[in-house]
Amino acid sequence: MPGSAELPIWAALRGAYDRSVPRESYTLRIEDVFMITGRGVAVSGVHSGGDVRTGDAATVLDGTGVRHVPRLAVEMHAPPGKLCLVLHGVGLDDVSSGSVLEGPRT
Repeated sequence: MPGSAELPIWAALRGAYDRSVPRESYTLRIEDVFMITGRGVAVSGVHSGGDVRTGDAATVLDGTGVRHVPRLAVEMHAPPGKLCLVLHGVGLDDVSSGSVLEGPRT
């Protein structure tokens, strides 16, 4: 196939497969929070393992309550545990260093 673009049918099939396969949840202990112009709020920290996928919904847990993150974008993942994520639909005041981001449970 010319180019690196995926055919729409293959993208749809891969997405359906990804949603149907059980996966281990994850947590990310947030160490740093910052804004990326044109992208949104980003967090970095140590990730517990498990599958982190672009498009996931997640939950931020901290001392003041629980906040829903409607969608993630995985920006960088450097095993064994450092991870940087962009949190869509979240403001800088919604997340802080020391919070925990918890992935979806399946």
